Amino acid sequence: MSSPNLKPFEEILSKRPTRADLEQFLELLMEENFAERGCLWLEKNNEMTFVYHGDEELRDRFPFSRKVVDSVLEDGRGFVSFDSRTDERLGPSQSIAVNNVRSCLCSAAKGSNGEVQAIAYFDNCASIGNFTEADLEFLNQVMALFEKSQLAD
Repeated sequence: MSSPNLKPFEEILSKRPTRADLEQFLELLMEENFAERGCLWLEKNNEMTFVYHGDEELRDRFPFSRKVVDSVLEDGRGFVSFDSRTDERLGPSQSIAVNNVRSCLCSAAKGSNGEVQAIAYFDNCASIGNFTEADLEFLNQVMALFEKSQLAD
């Protein structure tokens, strides 16, 4: 099995990405990870951009697991859960249970000053074990590209 290609992600981030570029970036990541839902948000100069793809019904009430994102922000490491129902790190997360999230994946990009530039979050309600450690490693590599991107200045 060959490792996933970073080139499409590098190309998108090599210019000043538009919202359409970021939507393409998110869709490529979703395809790579076989995710049902995903979101990407970036912060630059106190401006936030949020891109979402997936079940529109869930978008407003549960776009992502706050517990997972907080874990990534606090620990500074990516997060993968193979089975969110039995993952002790998630504890009794009512939103994950109510929305039937079975597995999730999340990573953050930090700038040279250590501040978070971007966060990517994906989940899947259809199956347990949808994401792997290899998926997390690849997502971490993709998110590291933000430090050298046009968004980093």
